[in-house]
Amino acid sequence: MARQRSLIRKRPVLSRVGLCNTTLYEKIKEGTFPPPIPIGDRAVAWDSFAIDEWIDEKIKNAERAAANNDSSSMYSDGAGNSGKESGDVQSLAVRGGKL
Repeated sequence: MARQRSLIRKRPVLSRVGLCNTTLYEKIKEGTFPPPIPIGDRAVAWDSFAIDEWIDEKIKNAERAAANNDSSSMYSDGAGNSGKESGDVQSLAVRGGKL
């Protein structure tokens, strides 16, 4: 069955993507989230297909990252260091340290 394109108001968009209002607008400003479509003088909505594509891309990125990394590299500091070597929060917790 083909999906039907629709316009989705902000609350359902926030619920579907799991973002808060501030983060949603930050991502729009960064160009990493679909912009809203004006539907009235003071009302906006989002294209359901654009939201679905954004969600699909996030899932694909997570699956690619999981396939390319083992569980220990999930906590990498970005420089190739896992938590055990880099002294990050995970390592601190393992050693019984306080934050």
